[in-house]
Amino acid sequence: MSSLEPRSELSAVNQPLHCLQHSDFRGTCQNCIRKKIASTTKHDYHYRWVSKNRERVNAYKRRWYARQPQKLLLEVRIRSIKLKVKALSLLGRKCARCGETDIRLLTINHLNGDGTRHRVTMGQESYFHGPRSLYMDIIYGRIDRKTLDLRCYNCNIMYEYERKRLTYPPTMPTDLTKFNVAQTGEVLY
Repeated sequence: MSSLEPRSELSAVNQPLHCLQHSDFRGTCQNCIRKKIASTTKHDYHYRWVSKNRERVNAYKRRWYARQPQKLLLEVRIRSIKLKVKALSLLGRKCARCGETDIRLLTINHLNGDGTRHRVTMGQESYFHGPRSLYMDIIYGRIDRKTLDLRCYNCNIMYEYERKRLTYPPTMPTDLTKFNVAQTGEVLY
């Protein structure tokens, strides 16, 4: 193999177009290498500066948050919704039972009933990030998607009753029309 031939088909495919034009398929061009070193150096400098000036950075963040609390809450909410949309789209975008597609009603159901076990294994991360950590696990493939499905809240509760994970007193009627509410507000059946 001569030095002008590509190392492999993959190396030629993965290179940016301008690198292919300037490097004769041998690898990344020198200009791109210089840019990469410069961006890495700039990132490293910023990281070191923030590490050395942690209290100054934290004071600035506290002042910024105090001046713009609504903006911060809105940004966090939007970021959470985007994570939820991405995770739900990976799971099918609709309720597995009734076909509901309203994002406000959809929830993630653990088919094996191991949702509590999953939250416990997540530990502090689950405590601080709530459902966002589950969404990130789904997006990044840290949890098997075959063990999850989408349900609207009503179908999820019905699923739990059907699996006998939630119980309802057998003497009570399940149909609301069979209940009689007296004038005093007492419920009779």
